[in-house]
Amino acid sequence: MSNQAQLETTPSYIELASQGYRLFLEAGDAAWKRHLTDAQEVLGIIARPHSATTPENALREGIDRLREISERSVAALHNHGTANTELAEKVVAHASRVGETIAHGVRGLANLNLTNLANAKATTETQFDIITRGVEDVRNRATAQAAQAAQASRSTSSTVTAGTATGSSANSPSGKN
Repeated sequence: MSNQAQLETTPSYIELASQGYRLFLEAGDAAWKRHLTDAQEVLGIIARPHSATTPENALREGIDRLREISERSVAALHNHGTANTELAEKVVAHASRVGETIAHGVRGLANLNLTNLANAKATTETQFDIITRGVEDVRNRATAQAAQAAQASRSTSSTVTAGTATGSSANSPSGKN
C-alpha cells in the first residue's frame, strides 16, 4: 500500500479525538436516558394507587410491587451490562484506529528520519571526497614544489661548486707558478 493511499485511509488525530469524544457523549446520553426510564418505571410502580381494602391484600399487593420492582431492576442491570459491553467494543475498535494512526505516524517519521540520514550520509561522503581530493592536490603541489626546489638547489649548488672550483684554482698560489 502506498503512503498516499495509507494517508487517505488513516484518520487524522483531530478526527479521532472528535470521534472518541462523540462516542463517550453518546454513551453518557444513552446511560442517562436508561437511568431516567428505569427511575420513571420504578416510580410508576410505587405511585400506583393501592386497590386493596384489607391488610392481607395490601401486603400481597406490596409484595407484588416489590417483585415487579426487582424484576425491573434485574432487567435494567441486564440492559446496562449490554450497553456497557457495546461501549467497550466501540472503545476497543476506536483505540485500534488510534493505534493504527499512531503507528502510521511513527512509521512516516521513521521513514523521514531514514531519508534525512541517507541524504546527510551522501552529502558527507561527497564533501569528504572533495576534501580528500583537495588534500591530495595540495600534497601533490607541495611535493612538486619541493622537488623543483631540490632540483633548483642542486643545479645552483653544482654551478656554485663549479664556479668556486674554477675561481679557486686561478687564485691559488700553485696557479701562479
